[in-house]
Amino acid sequence: MKTKLTLLLLVAAINISQPNVTRAQVDVQDSLALVDLYNSTDGPNWYQHNNWLSGRVASWYGISIGGHRVLKIALQNNNLKGVIPPSLGNLTNLNYLLLQHNQLSSSVPPELGNLKTLKGLSLSDNQLTGNIPSSLGNLNGLYFYRLDLSNNQLTGSIPPELGNLTHLSSLYLNNNQLTGSIPPELGNLTNLSGLYLNNNQLSGSIPPELGNLTRLSVLYLNNNQLSGSILTELGNLTHLHHLYLNNNQLSGSILPELGKLAKLEFLDLGSNQLTGSIPSKLGKLANLYYLNLNNNQLSGRISSSLGNLKVWGLRLDSNQLSGSIPPELGNIYFIRRLDLSHNRLTGSIPTSLRNLPYLHNLKLNNNRLKGSIPSSLGNLINLRDLYLSYNHLTGNIPSTFGNLKKLRVLRVGFNNLSGTAPSFLTGLPELQMLGLVHNHYTFDGMEELVEHPFDTLRYWRQKKIPVHQNNNTLSVYAGGTLINNTYKWFKDGVLYNTITGDSTLQVTESGAYNVEVTNAIATELILLSDTVIFNTLIATQQNDVAVNTSDKNNFSVYPNPAKTTTTLAFNETGNCIIQLTDVSGRVLQTKKVVANKGGNMLQLNVSNYAKGVYWITIVNAKNESRSIKLEKE
Repeated sequence: MKTKLTLLLLVAAINISQPNVTRAQVDVQDSLALVDLYNSTDGPNWYQHNNWLSGRVASWYGISIGGHRVLKIALQNNNLKGVIPPSLGNLTNLNYLLLQHNQLSSSVPPELGNLKTLKGLSLSDNQLTGNIPSSLGNLNGLYFYRLDLSNNQLTGSIPPELGNLTHLSSLYLNNNQLTGSIPPELGNLTNLSGLYLNNNQLSGSIPPELGNLTRLSVLYLNNNQLSGSILTELGNLTHLHHLYLNNNQLSGSILPELGKLAKLEFLDLGSNQLTGSIPSKLGKLANLYYLNLNNNQLSGRISSSLGNLKVWGLRLDSNQLSGSIPPELGNIYFIRRLDLSHNRLTGSIPTSLRNLPYLHNLKLNNNRLKGSIPSSLGNLINLRDLYLSYNHLTGNIPSTFGNLKKLRVLRVGFNNLSGTAPSFLTGLPELQMLGLVHNHYTFDGMEELVEHPFDTLRYWRQKKIPVHQNNNTLSVYAGGTLINNTYKWFKDGVLYNTITGDSTLQVTESGAYNVEVTNAIATELILLSDTVIFNTLIATQQNDVAVNTSDKNNFSVYPNPAKTTTTLAFNETGNCIIQLTDVSGRVLQTKKVVANKGGNMLQLNVSNYAKGVYWITIVNAKNESRSIKLEKE
């Protein structure tokens, strides 16, 4: 009683402290409610509290007065800490209560349901707990347009009484911990343009009554636990611009009726349990900017009609889509993100993707694509991230990728790429991550890549390299700088010999031989070979054939040793392939000839080769091969 009397005296003093008292006075009940607000929310530590409890009420920071009554409280982002006093329910002429972006705690007072003239209530971005009072359903004033309780810690269910707010235009309950189902009574809010229920724990199905909200332009139901199917009634929301249903447990198919939402700009159905095919009618959404259908169980082919879209983002990843990539996707001129990864797509990468000059992110990884990487992808000069890993791609990375000066991530691992590792990629100034693992690369080009300061370079586990056997000489080609290579030969699984700089191994014992090759610079890659079986008897027989230049060998070589050229004379007639290799098995020359016994000869120029041992091999049309050792002087 003493405190109440003190407050009354304070309010009286404030109201008579200025001239024109009659016109300046504020309703005592309103003044007391404001003093309660100041005291319960640590008023002295507000960011702004000009004139509070000192000057006229009309001069208090954030307060608007009309007809001796408080009409507006605007104290958003002002470091209010504490609880909302129930006495604010006495401000029966209040139009706006804006307390968002503070540190208010405890529950929302049910007494706020007394504010029948309220037009806007925003308590968002605080630390409010407890249930949403059902009394807020009484705020059905003619002009009440906004209710915002988002970004708090509110629990319980959504009161069906909120369906009484028939003049409400925006309802924000997102980012709380609300449970239960969506009340069908919300379908009564026929003036609603924005409904935000996302990021809660709501369950059950989407009520068909939401199809009555024909003025709705924004519907956010994402990040809940909603189940059931996508209702045909949503096709009635022809003014809808944003539809977010992602991250729920929705099942069934994507309804073609969504193709009637001609004003739709954002459609996100990702991370549900949707099945069936992608409706071709979605390709008619001419105003769509973003389409996300990822992480569902969609199957069938990608409709070519999606090439009619003008989206900047298209995500179809993590489904069960099959067939080839429609070349029509190359018509989505302004697209910045295209993600078709983690599907079952086959065929080749369409060259039409070269027509997407604004593309930043292209993900085609984890499919069954084959063929080579199109060199035309080098036209995508704005590309930042390119993911092609986990496919069946062959060939090598095109040299045109040297044009991708903005590329940051390139992942091509788990394919069948071969040739020299793309050391030219060191010239890309923005490239931070390069993934080459599980391909058919050797140390060729790899040393240059390792010495470049990439943030991340992954290149281990390449395909096994073949062992070349010429009589009792075994060798492999591992690439790189030979002096950096160490060859560990194993016989029957036991280390047999270690050689640096030269892979050649002369063997005299029968057994199963294989080799492991390491490189002093590219230390994370160990090249493993296949295994060959060496038999001393067979090797002796082969050696006899190799040195014998009779008719059984189908060709002869002279002079041998040779300094500049050597001549092959054929002892059989027919098509054949001639190869000159070094002792490591590397092919130096390949020629195709039509041999004519005793009628033609072939000269090989060996003048540019170092002194040593080489092998000349002829393979006939029956795929039979014979070899002769050539010594270079």
